[in-house]
Amino acid sequence: MFGVAALATRVGRRTGQLHDPALVAGQNRPVPHGDDREQEDAERAGVHVRGSSVAMRALRRQCCVARTTLRLATVARIVDYERVLQRMEAEGFRSLYHNSGAFGFARGADVKYAGWVGPADASIRAEARAYIRHIESPYEANLSRGAGEVWTEHLPGPTWVMPMSHWSYELDFGSRDWMPAALNAVGVGGDELVTRANGAALEFDVGERAKFQSLLVQLLSNLRTSDFMLAFPGRPTLCTVHHHKQLWWQTTDASLLAALMRYGAADGSKTEV
Repeated sequence: MFGVAALATRVGRRTGQLHDPALVAGQNRPVPHGDDREQEDAERAGVHVRGSSVAMRALRRQCCVARTTLRLATVARIVDYERVLQRMEAEGFRSLYHNSGAFGFARGADVKYAGWVGPADASIRAEARAYIRHIESPYEANLSRGAGEVWTEHLPGPTWVMPMSHWSYELDFGSRDWMPAALNAVGVGGDELVTRANGAALEFDVGERAKFQSLLVQLLSNLRTSDFMLAFPGRPTLCTVHHHKQLWWQTTDASLLAALMRYGAADGSKTEV
């Protein structure tokens, strides 16, 4: 059995304490918390505010948690390469290139293939054409939408997006003209990745499908010589994002293969995703 590359020939102190009278006078007593001083001042005036103070602190904490939850739910996360490699190898995948995000199944695995192809590509080998499904234009949008559907409907859980080279190459040379903006759009700064000479993963949760698809559209639209890889932790499936506007799927799951082959049209005909 041949690999995906062969399928396509190229393939402290608080601020409020600084002016506390106890410090200024040099008195040796505990410095009160800001809320305690508020309480003391109020009690001098005959007012009790402890309950409202506690309620305000609780409300501030809730708002902080809500903001943090919202922020985490709307941006991709970086998974360090050491963790990526450990997880992939534990699930039976093997690294194809040192420090890269390129992975394959273990030798001897019963791997099945499906190739989603956008524009016609004469460089695809004849023996691979049985696995091809032609996807209609607009290629990038339809390929990305199909990948999002397969992920959320058949591969529940997070997905990882990784360069099959490494981030330093992509951001310093291969894709530097457009990739920083594409990363910013999903909440990741290029400066967080440019020093990483490895295939650290961008992780998306199922609820972040729109951002995942937007990044995939950018990859399919702009990659010229580089390829990327999609992995689905806990699932026996990989997908190569090929720079010819193609998605090459690998899986050992026969039912998933059947779902993949329902997209597009077989070689020799055209139909929409």
